[in-house]
Amino acid sequence: MEHPDIGTLNHHIELYRVNHTPSGDYSLDSQEELITTVWAKFDVIGGSIYYDNVNTDNAITHRFTFRAVKGLTRPIDLNNLIKVVCDGMTFTVKRVTDLANEGRFTVVDCEHIMNNTGVV
Repeated sequence: MEHPDIGTLNHHIELYRVNHTPSGDYSLDSQEELITTVWAKFDVIGGSIYYDNVNTDNAITHRFTFRAVKGLTRPIDLNNLIKVVCDGMTFTVKRVTDLANEGRFTVVDCEHIMNNTGVV
């Protein structure tokens, strides 16, 4: 993967994590928490990559790339990241990685969640 070009971090995205808290009868209550909002590069995954991932039950449809900020948006800081929201669309997080292992950019691979009508 290549570093984003100047001006391609042009989509405002929201990053959400899930917090689990114990409740009464040996169960957990889960609540989504907004971690932060960042500017990101938004890519649609090409056909061959998509079909390769579908065969392994890990459908990746979109990729977000944004700056890594220590304590906030590095992969190690996003270990409970579950959801990304961009332009009114919701994505389930499949993988969070460090671009080129340099600590400069974080890459999040996601699957788009369809709405109630089944239309993307």
